[in-house]
Amino acid sequence: ERQTIVLRGAIAQDAGILRLIDPAVSVVLAAARPLPQPVLINVAQVAANGTLANTTGNNGPEPYEGMLVLIQSATLVSAPPASGSFGNVSIKDASSGSVTVTMRIESGTDIDGSGDWNANDVRDVVGILGQFDTSSPHLTGYQIMPRKRSDITVPIAAPTITSATPATQAYGLPVTIVGANF
Repeated sequence: ERQTIVLRGAIAQDAGILRLIDPAVSVVLAAARPLPQPVLINVAQVAANGTLANTTGNNGPEPYEGMLVLIQSATLVSAPPASGSFGNVSIKDASSGSVTVTMRIESGTDIDGSGDWNANDVRDVVGILGQFDTSSPHLTGYQIMPRKRSDITVPIAAPTITSATPATQAYGLPVTIVGANF
């Protein structure tokens, strides 16, 4: 993690995604690089299954495939898989109504069996947007794949201000602010 590298290997199509077959690191170009910030998307974009991407060019999931993405305030419809197991968890958000997409939990992460959430909990989810679709033309099967436990977090509530006294502030004078989530 946090390295810029050169990978070499054959490229092959596999379940809707281009993959490197038997990749080998040939050169480490830099170490301790900053990680990219995730791109904010929503469940409706992932659930578009290529249809929006095909008609508008940029609203479906395809442009984000392979990128680190963030879905805010996702409802986790089911619990995580048992420890040592992999599995799929359905998630939805306010953009999707009752439509869900897959959050893929791999057994090699520290997420499986973590007990950090239960069904119907709301979490911010960061992960790589991938695809698993074995039939051409590969327009479905998009999924978000968190890398570690810290990719699934309790959303931070935005501060709300209910009042400020005095209503207008002169420089250097105290002000009282009433609200929540400061």
